[in-house]
Amino acid sequence: MGMYDESWCASCGASLPYSEEDVECGKCAQDAPDKLIELIEYIQIHRISLIQDNANLIQDTDAADWNFLQGQIIGVEHILSVALDIMLSTREEDE
Repeated sequence: MGMYDESWCASCGASLPYSEEDVECGKCAQDAPDKLIELIEYIQIHRISLIQDNANLIQDTDAADWNFLQGQIIGVEHILSVALDIMLSTREEDE
């Protein structure tokens, strides 16, 4: 057996036939949409938490923490938007 006899799943490390590209095993490839949905749900919960923290500081808009939270909310909303776009485009490709 030479160096090029096997590859490994990029996600779980399972042994696969050799490939020069990063590949995933069938199980990880099937789990990817579910993992994306879980990530989106986590981001949505994190966004809510940031908004609640921001509501506690709303009286003092000059506070450094208030400006910091505003930036985090904007960043999280952008990441959430991109993740949802990816999920929707993946679903459209599957149909």
